[in-house]
Amino acid sequence: MTKQTVNINVIAGSAKPVVHVSQYDHDAGALVFNIYDGDTEFSIPSGATIIMQGTKPDKQFFLYQCDGFSGNTVTCSVHDQMTAVAGNVECELRIYSGGNGIGTANFTLSVEHAAVADDSVTSADTLIALSEIENTVITSRDSAASSASAAAKSAAQAANDANYHDVAIITVNHSGAWTSTTVNGSTMYAYSVGLSAVYADVPTVSLAASGTNVLPTAAEQTAYARVQFATVDASAKKLKLYATSVPTSDFVINVEGVKA
Repeated sequence: MTKQTVNINVIAGSAKPVVHVSQYDHDAGALVFNIYDGDTEFSIPSGATIIMQGTKPDKQFFLYQCDGFSGNTVTCSVHDQMTAVAGNVECELRIYSGGNGIGTANFTLSVEHAAVADDSVTSADTLIALSEIENTVITSRDSAASSASAAAKSAAQAANDANYHDVAIITVNHSGAWTSTTVNGSTMYAYSVGLSAVYADVPTVSLAASGTNVLPTAAEQTAYARVQFATVDASAKKLKLYATSVPTSDFVINVEGVKA
């Protein structure tokens, strides 16, 4: 697909842009957003994490981390789940920095119906587990310390690469310890899962079928849909799920890039 550039505002109620794509499109770096605060270029904090999230016409949602940003310009890829269902998809960008989050005005991802169905793409809720977001202050180091740090990172990366695509299958208990917490001024319910290893900076979380089922049950899909986002703390080796309300049924998730 052709790269598209869109101007979008952080002021709610601003004009809603429309981004046109075709059903089943997927393309790296295809969407470029110029973010404004009113008429002024929005200053994205250094080290911020930016995600694109949306709800498809079938009420399934997606959440993906954007590729990167420079100045007020953000680049995002188009993923299969963004275009799995034809119709208008309500979307927004969210910018996280220092534990705080700000959303842009909504925009519409207009997905044109494909002439030929692609049976390999099935719509599902998809979210990306985001690392805990903190403001990082980078101080200068002498060249010897930098070289030692780079060598250590290279060795650690080499070890991680062999396990990057490990998939942990985790059962989430609806009757487990869901703890009420306040996130960005809203009440949510957090559920923690201990991990033995974290290999990916941003592991992928998806709903899985339980037992011998071919697909998740309706109850499992409803329970999973209450989960809005997830975080991974690599140092504490912990996955956290955040739900709008406590699920009423157990469900199973696949987490790629970690070991349970």
